[in-house]
Amino acid sequence: MVPGTAPIDDRPRLKDVLAQEQVRLSGDELRQALPGRRMQKENQDWFLTMDLKDKKLLVAEGKRKNGRGQMEGSGQWYVTKKGKFCVDLRTRGVDENWCRHVFRTGGTYYVVKDLRPTRVAYRFTLQ
Repeated sequence: MVPGTAPIDDRPRLKDVLAQEQVRLSGDELRQALPGRRMQKENQDWFLTMDLKDKKLLVAEGKRKNGRGQMEGSGQWYVTKKGKFCVDLRTRGVDENWCRHVFRTGGTYYVVKDLRPTRVAYRFTLQ
């Protein structure tokens, strides 16, 4: 990167997701689809794998992007009355505490904080 220039932000936005054939998952769909699944995602510092268990429990493991650490921990996941998927995980340098709308396009899932078209859409996978 050239000094004094901003990094390129090529992350997808909600408007990019909505331009594809997509489905916004309802709360009931999320409650049925998530238990027993493995979610893989990344945040600014970590590559994370979260096993979404029954009774809203999650077990997580991760590796720092800089290669200088690993973590294991547990937390909770839940779905709000308004249908947002939420994760609460705070352990060993990882702070994942958020609620997001979930969209699916084919086999790819996206979460967005709110429904503004320019909002960043974070990609994750479920296995």
